[in-house]
Amino acid sequence: IAFRLTDTGKNKIGNKFYGTQFFVNGSFAVELYLKSLLLLDGIKVPATHNLKSLYNNLSKVRKKELKSLYPKMISYLNEQKNFFIKWRYRHEYGCLVGSITDMKDVLNVLETYCNNIIRELEDYD
Repeated sequence: IAFRLTDTGKNKIGNKFYGTQFFVNGSFAVELYLKSLLLLDGIKVPATHNLKSLYNNLSKVRKKELKSLYPKMISYLNEQKNFFIKWRYRHEYGCLVGSITDMKDVLNVLETYCNNIIRELEDYD
């Protein structure tokens, strides 16, 4: 859904760009991917939306693998660590800027990475 909301062309929704919805849903998806990886590794999941904090709690192996798949991962998560809160409550923060391309890249990397783990677990049986 987050990807579709970046479409600025004519569609059933209309000629609108839903950037706020994209960044709220996209950053929440990143958060859920990171929390899923923590759970998978038996690491206690902190009660936070802070993406950098969640990433920092990952195992060294996971961090290394994710960084190799997306070299800008650490800088992106550091810059966007509070993206979910800021975009969800955008009216309190004024003008916000975010890169659709970077968000899509991070979402693609995390989706592929997590899907590969799921396939490995399914093949384990």
